[in-house]
Amino acid sequence: NSTSHLSPLTSHLSPLASFHLIPILYALFGVVIQHRTFTATTGWYTFAAALVGFGVGRRQAWLRSLTLLSLAGVSIAAYELLLYQLLQAKGGSPGDGITLLAGLAIAFAIAYQVLQRWLVDYLRFPKWLWQAIAHIHWFVGSILLMTVPFFSLSATGEWLWTGAISTAAAYALGLGRRSENREQEAGNKEQETDEAPNSPLATSFWIYAGIAQGLIALTYWLHRWLPDGVLIDWAGAIAALISIFLYFAPWQRWGWDWQPWRRTAIALPSVAILLTGWGSTIQSLLIVAAFYGWLSSAERRVGFSYISVLLADWAILRMLSERGALEPLWIAAVIGASLLYWVQVEPSLRSPNQRETRHWLRCLATGIVSLTAFYQAQVGIAGMLPLLVGLGAIAIDLAFIFAGVLLKIRALLYVGTATFMLQVLWQVWRFISDYSLVLWAIGIAVGLLLIWIAATFEARRSQVNSLLQRWIVELDDWE
Repeated sequence: NSTSHLSPLTSHLSPLASFHLIPILYALFGVVIQHRTFTATTGWYTFAAALVGFGVGRRQAWLRSLTLLSLAGVSIAAYELLLYQLLQAKGGSPGDGITLLAGLAIAFAIAYQVLQRWLVDYLRFPKWLWQAIAHIHWFVGSILLMTVPFFSLSATGEWLWTGAISTAAAYALGLGRRSENREQEAGNKEQETDEAPNSPLATSFWIYAGIAQGLIALTYWLHRWLPDGVLIDWAGAIAALISIFLYFAPWQRWGWDWQPWRRTAIALPSVAILLTGWGSTIQSLLIVAAFYGWLSSAERRVGFSYISVLLADWAILRMLSERGALEPLWIAAVIGASLLYWVQVEPSLRSPNQRETRHWLRCLATGIVSLTAFYQAQVGIAGMLPLLVGLGAIAIDLAFIFAGVLLKIRALLYVGTATFMLQVLWQVWRFISDYSLVLWAIGIAVGLLLIWIAATFEARRSQVNSLLQRWIVELDDWE
């Protein structure tokens, strides 16, 4: 039997010549002839050649590359048919055409997923490669959809674009669902598969991609129905409401991993604020600040409260600026209060080894406010009497002193006392410079006071020493 001694190459070439090569050559010949000119039927010839390729490619495993080329031929044929219609259309918007091209790619991706259970076995094609081709179509369609907003769109094109990107989001979110959930929905049928299950990283990617595309579609929909001014002014507040839904929705029960949704809910309001910039209203800033304040408590992560404080500071300064009342004292008060809050709640500063660091940071925060108040008392505040400004500066120093005593914080007591004495001496000096005759009376009063203090200290030296020692020991235990 001579056939048993044929080489593998010879055994493959014989059936290829008789059963495989001739149909492919005829199909390619027809495609070349038809593609001399671009007509309405050009795409159909490409599609017919792809069908021939499917019939031949499924015969042998080593002809799998022919099946792959035929799948590409189907996509090319569809785009040829669509492009011919687009080229024949008159007028229109460029964005509409790009939307249709992207929508066709998304439609192919969905078709690959829907027809997989029938065509993969029929074509004897590996499932992982089939899935990869579907994902490539989705990726190409998504890129095209992202470029559409840079072109003009008709009213109908806007609806088409919103629908296309929503469909792309649904495709991605469908792939992001847990595989065990999909199996339950399919009736818990055992199916043989040669594809590897999605890794957690791949699953998270599909969820994030779907969320991003869904949010883009929602934003564009809001842009159509809300005036641009309202959308920009209240973007942060709208994002906070959406984030509340994303945070509390039962994603695990619905089949998704909850972490991507929770992380999106955390980041969305701050992203909205950053994108809208100074266009956000004060109310929107405060709503987002309240959201992150609540989030800090719910997640037990103090870092979120820093975002809340920054947004509240931004809102306060914006409000003062819009009313024309932005003064150095108010800026210093916002900075100092924020710094004191950070020192108080920052976990890395709570250890006993960081006691001195906390002390000097509190001194810095208190000094910023007190010294700015001292400066403001000299230059005044628009719309306020100079005497009221000076009394206000003294009141701030007294507030620091009392807060230091009540809270047992040395920095507040020390800086408040020092700036209080400086403020009082300066006010006395200003008063004396205006009324020089009073200098003698004040000098006599101060002299008598010093004599009384010296006499009292001499008479009760032991008691005063004991009192000072007790205060020194107690101050060592203060913050």
